[in-house]
Amino acid sequence: MAALLFWNVGRSDVGSAVAELCAEHDVDVLILAEAAMAMVEVLHELNRGSGAPFWEFRPVDSRVRLFTRYPSSCLQPVFDDGQVSIRNLRPPIGAEVLIVAAHLPSKLHSDDRDQYYRIRRLREDLEAAEVRVGHRNSIVIGDLNVNPFEDAMIAADGLHGVMDKEVARRAPRAVNGRSWDFLYNPMWSRLGDESKGPPGTFYYARGDLVSYFWNTEVDPIGWTGIGMT
Repeated sequence: MAALLFWNVGRSDVGSAVAELCAEHDVDVLILAEAAMAMVEVLHELNRGSGAPFWEFRPVDSRVRLFTRYPSSCLQPVFDDGQVSIRNLRPPIGAEVLIVAAHLPSKLHSDDRDQYYRIRRLREDLEAAEVRVGHRNSIVIGDLNVNPFEDAMIAADGLHGVMDKEVARRAPRAVNGRSWDFLYNPMWSRLGDESKGPPGTFYYARGDLVSYFWNTEVDPIGWTGIGMT
């Protein structure tokens, strides 16, 4: 299974930190959001060490940038609307994987209904891409700006992401006369101060009556049978 790394770098110059992470985790595919760094600067940092060199896969302008060590013949562009970038990875060894990398609007600029609508569109684009490439080995990864427990993530017509691998392996669930496949969302395990890392991925103390303080909005989720790296 390819090792994937996603980071929303927030327009900061963190090339050296990104390179250290890639080296530490032996990353094959690096996905960056809000990366204002020039391609030559990123590649200079990534390729300081040994091993296969990184290059940027950028057939179109996008808010989501992808760098990889795989040969160019292993990647196929499938879809890109600037916020969602879908690439089909055919590694030299192993099964094909559909990488759905996303950077969706934040809660600062969208309400719950807008985010729900955007997630439904992502799901539709994912399903169309799976038909196009002929398989359903898919990973959705990125800054979705939606917590794992919100309706957009768990609803059948959303991403239908569940916290339990055994539930995700079940047959599709029938709702209102239509069958909906599950996705497994491992980010549930990152919630709260009993997790192995921080209590979430983003801290924001809102002045509203309801505030979660810690949010977990960077998600890798996949269909049944996909191992998460």
